[in-house]
Order: sequence, then C-alpha cells, then structure tokens
Amino acid sequence: MLVAIDGSNNSYDALNEALELSKQFKAKIYVVSVINVCVLPTNVGVSYAPKLEENIADDVHTDLAKAQQIVKDSGQDYEANLLSGEPREEIINFAKEKQIDLIVIGKSGTHALERLFTGSVTRYISEHSKTSILIVS
Repeated sequence: MLVAIDGSNNSYDALNEALELSKQFKAKIYVVSVINVCVLPTNVGVSYAPKLEENIADDVHTDLAKAQQIVKDSGQDYEANLLSGEPREEIINFAKEKQIDLIVIGKSGTHALERLFTGSVTRYISEHSKTSILIVS
C-alpha cells in the first residue's frame, strides 16, 4: 500500500487510515514524498532563487521523516521513499513499478494555487492510475 505525503493534514489523515488498513491486512506501507522540481522557476536552466530547490527538498524531507516516524512507532512494515519530479507522474509510476495494490491519498494537498491551474494530484491520480485508490477526506 502506498501513502503519498505532502505535509498537509489530509496526507497525514491518509497515513493514519493506511496504518489501520495495514494492521487488518498485514500489508507493507510505502510512504512516498515527491520533490516537485517541475514548478521551479528557471531562466536558461538557472533557478531564480538558487536555494529554492534545496529549501523545497528540505521541507519534503522533513514531511517524509515525520511520516516515517509515525509508521515506525506503529510497528508496521514500511519503506520510505523520497522521489523527485512531477508528483502525479512519480506516484503513478512508483505504484506501477512496486506493484502496489492500493494508493491511499488525501483528498487535497497543500498547494491550492497549483490545484487552481493544473488540477489536484489526487484528481489526476484517480483518473490516470490503474492501481486502486482510497481517497481520505
């Protein structure tokens, strides 16, 4: 079972739901966070804010570490994965690669402006993934 963590309360609600399910079905949990490098502003390949990618990576790593500690404290079998790229595609590809049976994801994440222009990660995954999905609200 894959749980996508983006630091939002909804993603931690999804993690808690996945923990309950994993206890019932003795399923391994793959906790995944994605450094979204696709939305970084660039000018001829050079970031406008040189530390921006590093700061985003630090935030994502912190969110993943928090989720990892929650799962570790639960005693469930897990693997934590920090990915880089476009979150919607990275999550779908990871699920396919690892032959995940269920993606557990919050109904919406932290990036309201991005959702306005490109649609939510949750919606995209629900429309494009061949893996079963549980959307937690």
